Parts: sequence; C-alpha cells; structure tokens
Amino acid sequence: MVEPCATEKRNDCRRRVVAEKETRHWLRTIEASNERLAASKTRLWFQIDREGDRYATLKSLHDTGQWFTARSTYGSRFVRNGRRKERLAEVLARTPPRGTYRLFVRSRDDRKGRMATLRIHTTSVVLDMFERATRERYLLPVNIVDVHEMGTIPDGEEPIHWRLMTNHSIDTDEDVALVLYGYTQRWRIEDLHKTWKSGACRVEDTQLRSTRRVIKWAMIMAATAARIERIKLLARTDPLQPASIEFGPHEIAATLLMKRKYKKQTETIPESMPTIGQFTIWLAELGGYMGKSSGGPPGSITIQRGLDFILPIAAALAAIEDERKMR
Repeated sequence: MVEPCATEKRNDCRRRVVAEKETRHWLRTIEASNERLAASKTRLWFQIDREGDRYATLKSLHDTGQWFTARSTYGSRFVRNGRRKERLAEVLARTPPRGTYRLFVRSRDDRKGRMATLRIHTTSVVLDMFERATRERYLLPVNIVDVHEMGTIPDGEEPIHWRLMTNHSIDTDEDVALVLYGYTQRWRIEDLHKTWKSGACRVEDTQLRSTRRVIKWAMIMAATAARIERIKLLARTDPLQPASIEFGPHEIAATLLMKRKYKKQTETIPESMPTIGQFTIWLAELGGYMGKSSGGPPGSITIQRGLDFILPIAAALAAIEDERKMR
C-alpha cells in the first residue's frame, strides 16, 4: 500500500467539507464551551495553536463573541487593504517595532531554557479567508501580535516566532503583554492534557464502555490531573510557600507520618510546617522519586503515586479524628 504524500493529503483536506474533517471536533468544543457560559458574566478566552488556524475555526470563534488568540500557520495568508489584497507578511514588514517582551522559555530535549527577548510588531487587519470546498469567502477583522526572538537564540536552534491573531484589544502595551501571556499559558494546558491523557492519569486506557460512565471518569481524572499540575507548578515556581496552601492538615499529617517511617538514615523530618517545595519532594519520594539525579524535579507520575499512597491514610486519620469528637 502506497501512502499519500503530504501535498496529496493537503489537497484532499481542502476538497472535503468541515463535516468530514477533524475540524468538526474543534467547532463542537467551541460551541459547547460558549453554551455553558451563556448565562454567566464570565468571558472565555480561547488559546488556539496552529492546528486551529482554519477558516471554519476562526469564523466560529469570531461568531461566539468571546475572546480568542490563534497562532497563524500560513505564511502566505492574505488581508484586505481597501479593494487591494496583499500578504499579511508584507503588511507586517512595513510595521515598525513596538517594543520587546521578555519570556522565560522552559528547557526540553530539543530546546535550551533561557530568558528570551522577543521583538514585537502589532497591526490591525482584515483577513481575506476563503474555504475552497464550499467556495465561501469571509472577511475577518483581527489584531495581529507578531513576536520574533532577537539576540537570545542558542546555537543550533530556531528563533521563537509567533504570529498571533486575536480579537482582544492591542491599544496599550499592557494589552499586548496580556495577549502574549495568555498564549504562553497554552503550555500549561498541554501539560494538563499530557498528565490527563497519557501521563499520570491515563484516562485513555479506561475499559469503561458506557458513554455516560466514560464522561464521568474523564471529569474525575481531569480534576486529578489539574491538582497534580498545580502541585508541580507551585513546587517549581513558588517553593517557599507553606505546604498548607495546597494540602489539608490530614494530607500533611499522613505524608509526614509515612516519610518518617521510610526516611533515609541521614534525614531529619521536622515538626514545623514544611514548604510546598520540600513537601512535594517528600510526597514524590513516597511515590518512587529518586532525586534530581533521576532527571530533574518531581514529575506528574511520582506525584500521582505519592498521592495514591497518602490519601487513604489521610482519610483514615480524618475518620479517627471524627470518631474521637463524637465520643
């Protein structure tokens, strides 16, 4: 069997209508999220990566009236300038720099951690969007925040370059910084999805068959993944805060009890309230964490194993306390 080449796949995608594409899942999610908050005063802000830079997705986001930021994937995207049509890249090339933005970039296998300096260009345009399968055309007004890394690029790496399309205001520097900050939170969303789907929670491995039960299980695992990610984030970004900012008294007592039982000979476990950074290390050690020599700070899997270990003990301590109060 011969696999179709990338060009064939792309042309096939352009010929198919939305109902035949994975884009339909994006549209359902956007619609469902919008409906859930229709009666609320809360305003959503969708953060969309390059896979979402599609005619139907952008039009759906615009029609909701919610905020959105989508990273452009098309270098040749066209915009309307009166009756004239020109490339967005050409418009941005004529736009003077607006300033710089400092961004902490986390390290990973193919990227060095650093404090990157990004040069900012902004403009407001009207996208000239065309859906080839249905011959529809749509003019979408958006603001553009284009950032390009300058002067902080490690040898052998590509510079950071984001071309963000948003309907949020870019009138002030604070507005622009908010758009950029919002898009950086997409990394945390991806961390959550990894922990939820294939990491600590492995929701995709469920053997449940009923749709209703799968949804309930997925919601429980999503809440669990969110807590794991919160613990991990607090331990790495604000490690000197007390452990009580995230853990209840029985969870703290259970962890200290088990840590004293399984501590190393050279360790001393104090009676005072530990910091969230130290407490997370102890929790992860109960889940099998071997220390930074094993590859960095505690991750989601060892934190999840530690929680699985101490939560039944915490529940037992709470039950004992309740029984004593009833006597």
